[in-house]
Amino acid sequence: PELNDMLPFVRQWYAGQTHYLWHDEHGTAWPVLQGDGGEQGDALMPALFCLALREALEEIQGLLPNGSYVFAYLDDVYVICDHVDTHQCYEIVRDVLLNRCHINVNVGKLAAWSKGSTLPPPHVLDIGADVWKGSLAVNQQGIKVVGTPVGTDEYIAEFGHQVVGNEVKLLEQIPKPASLQASWLLLYFCAVPKVNHLLRTLPPSRASSTAETHDAAVLDVFCKLFSVPEAGDWDLNLHKVSYSCFIKQVGLPQRLAGCGLRNSLRSSPAAYWASWGDSLAVIHDRYPGISSRMLAALDAMEVQEAPTYLQEAEMAGRHCDAAG
Repeated sequence: PELNDMLPFVRQWYAGQTHYLWHDEHGTAWPVLQGDGGEQGDALMPALFCLALREALEEIQGLLPNGSYVFAYLDDVYVICDHVDTHQCYEIVRDVLLNRCHINVNVGKLAAWSKGSTLPPPHVLDIGADVWKGSLAVNQQGIKVVGTPVGTDEYIAEFGHQVVGNEVKLLEQIPKPASLQASWLLLYFCAVPKVNHLLRTLPPSRASSTAETHDAAVLDVFCKLFSVPEAGDWDLNLHKVSYSCFIKQVGLPQRLAGCGLRNSLRSSPAAYWASWGDSLAVIHDRYPGISSRMLAALDAMEVQEAPTYLQEAEMAGRHCDAAG
């Protein structure tokens, strides 16, 4: 009901068909009418899609076995369930999405993984031969959840290597523009923040290798842009400051006379802890049972017994307190 005020605006764009013209090779214009679904690139569509999906998700949650949960980010739908319930949960999600939203599950993108077993759940291979990831090589045993790797340590490390590898393609192009200013802005605003999402979603111990490799690659491009000599060629008498001191200054914020090249390894605990701080309230509102277990584990923290992600969240908070 609180969205009723939006109806006139939505009707303005979606109450009738949209008319397009397609010109063939002879220049003849053919009308094309579009009235099903939403317009490509329309800023309204994510919100309208979520509204349409909401009741379907509520129905799915009500049908899932006890202890199972469904989550969604737009059209990316995720289910957490017991190993033996995997196929049943898949069928529930498939049927409800089809009946309520006319959405078919894309089996080509479907993936399942379990920390506790390498054996596929019953009947999962009937869905698709590539769905189950637990039997693959150890560095492929996992899934990607909204851009975050969830799986074995080796899978997470391999995911980080791929992120940095894809980033190299951007870094290689940054020195090419004729304008040094353009190159610097691309480096500062596009390349430096590339790993921020992983720093917020991966525990510091899992993100350290990716953070170090990312920082080294960014620094290398920075030195190329500004013709900074390598450590072995650094002239202390000329520059009046050591190479290591210069590198530290480069990483300082610009307000402190630095260049703002972040130390991702140093900021990783703060980013991870802040992510938990931002997320807990939302988790508590939507899934109070899950948040209650998390908070109980944090309040009675026995670091050796708590889940790894909570251990690292607690350790990250302590690290931030110690650093001031």
